[in-house]
Amino acid sequence: MENNYNIERTYEEYKRGNFKFLGPIAFIVYIALSFVDMGLTETSLWLLLSVRFFFILPTIFLSLNVEKIKVLSVDQLIFTSFFFAGIGISIISYLLGGLSSDYYFGILIISFVQFAFAPMSFKMTLILDITLFLIFFCINTLPFNYPTEEIIKQASNYITFIVLKLLTVHRSKSLIMSAIVKVDLEKELENQKHVQKVLGELCHLFNNPLFISMSLIKKLKSEKGFSDENIGKLERVLDSNERMRLVLRKMLDITEKKSKVNIEDLTQ
Repeated sequence: MENNYNIERTYEEYKRGNFKFLGPIAFIVYIALSFVDMGLTETSLWLLLSVRFFFILPTIFLSLNVEKIKVLSVDQLIFTSFFFAGIGISIISYLLGGLSSDYYFGILIISFVQFAFAPMSFKMTLILDITLFLIFFCINTLPFNYPTEEIIKQASNYITFIVLKLLTVHRSKSLIMSAIVKVDLEKELENQKHVQKVLGELCHLFNNPLFISMSLIKKLKSEKGFSDENIGKLERVLDSNERMRLVLRKMLDITEKKSKVNIEDLTQ
């Protein structure tokens, strides 16, 4: 259970780091595209810049403060950011002429960037895409009285992309989580190897003086002139040393077999 918690936390940190990195880049690109918009319409550049700037502000603010904001989850921060960015794209599309401008590709780009760089849960992704779909097509179709065929054609392109995207969301998370688990296991194995190496060195360090001590005690026991009381004390010391020798032997067996260290094995 604790290991799963660590993996989920690592995944959250991965998303948090991606979102923090993406924010400034998205801000620059989002604003710079105003000059492209200007070439597609006679709308004032300042109006286009103002709309884009206003709706990208949440992204830059949340990404720069993502480490400080503890109340909301990373998915909620990502959702809020792309929700406002999507509304901005919908309004720009309206200013460029609505659905006839084919600017729905801007929503596709927003959706793709979210999927590729700031992944969310399947549920949050579905809610975001459906919300942006409804907002975009309401703003860009209702006021212009487009033929039904035109609306269906443009909407089907968007829906097809979203369906394919949602089919890969779960799979992509599985791949990312598998990579995190692999890295986590590699770190654990590396730590285990380090522990085994230290144990092996300690065993050899204590084993030599212990062998000398036991040899001296046995030699003293064999000599004459010791009282029964002193011989009993030497035997107790020898027994203690023997128990320590067995523990060291078990520790050496563990390190030589390269198996996982278990304290219970050392106390049996």
